Amino acid sequence: QVGIIAQVWYPTDLQSIKSSPYLSKTRFSKGEAPPTNFAANKLLNLLFRLIFSKSLFGRITTTTAVDVISSQCPEDFPVILFSPGFGGNISLHTFYALEFASNGFIVVGINHPDSCVGTMLTDGTQIEFPDVDSAVFADIDQMELMLQKVTAEQASNLSQVVDRLISLNETSDSKLYQKINVHQVFAAGHSAGGASSFIACGQDRRITKGVDLDGYFVDVPGTNYDHKELLLIKADRDKYRPKNKKTRARYDLFAAKDRVRIEKLAVKASLQQLVIPSTRHLDFSDLPILLRPAFSRTLGLSGEADGLELSRKTSTIMVDFFNRG
Repeated sequence: QVGIIAQVWYPTDLQSIKSSPYLSKTRFSKGEAPPTNFAANKLLNLLFRLIFSKSLFGRITTTTAVDVISSQCPEDFPVILFSPGFGGNISLHTFYALEFASNGFIVVGINHPDSCVGTMLTDGTQIEFPDVDSAVFADIDQMELMLQKVTAEQASNLSQVVDRLISLNETSDSKLYQKINVHQVFAAGHSAGGASSFIACGQDRRITKGVDLDGYFVDVPGTNYDHKELLLIKADRDKYRPKNKKTRARYDLFAAKDRVRIEKLAVKASLQQLVIPSTRHLDFSDLPILLRPAFSRTLGLSGEADGLELSRKTSTIMVDFFNRG
């Protein structure tokens, strides 16, 4: 089986570094935009290709450097595994990764095959985001089965990443050699990635805390949340508000069932819930920071909250949650 490429951020002691690009030069072959197939949404498809073009986000630099020496701090670093949402990309959560790393965490971001755009395997193969039949979203049972499959696969990937991290921690020529605190491994994610962080936390005893950024919850067999801590951060606006009455009714039913599942989860797990005012679903990504507010709000991509301020606030909440003993 060909492995998944993960992007890793970690603390360094270097005071002066050459900034690296927001989008890795090796992420997409020949600098192309990530392959997408949002057949049912031409606007979203066009938006993704614009966002990941060389002329837009490809020109942005970050306060990171590639292949630098990790911090020589004598203490091991806790780890955060971060997953983007269904159809998302880990690059759009770079701000969170930078904040986490600057607070002493090793951050591992993953583009999950078949559920994220711009996925590349270790042999250089790019995995195209699948064409999702719109009929799936027309039937609540089919949609829930699909989401359950997506989150279960992502949760399995997270456990495999933990296996690999433990191996790197014991490999002398690894940049992460003896740098990982294997007793402080956490999972976080946005939307479907947030749902998978909860599932991974419930299935893998090594993952002790999980954060879900405005995601749903799908319970799957084999989860046990004893001695686990979960944090659900939610927007106060609907993730999706279709104009069609039949579609809206189906979505409202799914949302109602999701609330019931979360209520049941709160009974068997240590679950903290926070609602952030004036926010929409994609506010928990880098889009509100990178796009002009008027543009992103007109398209319904963000709420009224200031993007940078919101990201700092939610980052602080998550760091405090992970650091809490």
